[in-house]
Amino acid sequence: MKKEKQPVDWAQVNADLERQGKFDESTVPYNYDHTVAVDKDYVYLSKKLSDLLCSGFVRGLVYAFGPLVNACAFGLKIKGRKYLKAVRGKGAFSVSNHVHFLDNLVLRQGLRGRKKMFVTVAAFNSKSGLYGKLLRSSGTLPLPDDNLFSATRNLNQALSRLIKRKRVIHFYAEHTMWMYYPKPRPFKRGAFFYAAKFNTPVLPMFLCFTKPKGLRKLFGFKRDAVLQIMPPVLPDPQLPLRDRVTDLQVRSQLAFIRMYRQFYQIDKAQIYDIAPEYMDSLNQETALACKLSELTATDLSDAECIRLATEFLATLPRETLSDAHPCATVAESSEQA
Repeated sequence: MKKEKQPVDWAQVNADLERQGKFDESTVPYNYDHTVAVDKDYVYLSKKLSDLLCSGFVRGLVYAFGPLVNACAFGLKIKGRKYLKAVRGKGAFSVSNHVHFLDNLVLRQGLRGRKKMFVTVAAFNSKSGLYGKLLRSSGTLPLPDDNLFSATRNLNQALSRLIKRKRVIHFYAEHTMWMYYPKPRPFKRGAFFYAAKFNTPVLPMFLCFTKPKGLRKLFGFKRDAVLQIMPPVLPDPQLPLRDRVTDLQVRSQLAFIRMYRQFYQIDKAQIYDIAPEYMDSLNQETALACKLSELTATDLSDAECIRLATEFLATLPRETLSDAHPCATVAESSEQA
């Protein structure tokens, strides 16, 4: 007799990893079956008529039925769409938390009617067969398998073309998915490197959860979702590239932590529950998020928080600096050369 599968206690899984400061760890096993290599020959933006027609069909389905799925699954509400005006007529990189298998449908609805979105994904999402075809047609951009310069250059060229076409390119800046985790996790540098390189805005979007009311509560739904679109973060062209990347990363992380505190009405000094024995082994991004958490618990202005957080980063050993995605490591080092 088969043993009944127990539901995953996502809150406990997330809490265990948070306690150890392991925000890079995935809570869902990666599936590398039936993957297509993401190398220098990978075709990101196909010009074949059949692929263009398939893309139009898939995007049409997402446009038509995505809001229905979001309404049923999340009881979705969207706030802050007025900030999309600031990126009208230009390309942008968007960043968000990653808290559900379907959250990219939520993000697409957030931009619905305003911007065409492409979403960067891990290499294991580059699948063969019909499933892979549908993912590519919906606008997924798998990151290279490794740090080979030729593969990274291939991605960079695709991103450059999309920015010139005034598209939005989305990065899950937290790197991995934590189901229903309410807090903003530490951001990696990838999205901010590309925003700095192409001199384009970063559009922050934070997915929050609330308790259901009315019929959704009656039918047993456990949570509803609210997508908070925040004001775009603009790169400072006066700064050198590396400092420009850090500035975008700090200001974006600050915006998310501020929104988290505001939405959930959190006033405690440190939002992350990391055990003391793990504090000395935190990477740069986690140390930054913890520092910003402490700063936002005070009455300091955003400008002061940014200044103090940037000064704090300068005190960390250089080897703790890690880049967001495999492609950003090579891209950033080659840009500096």
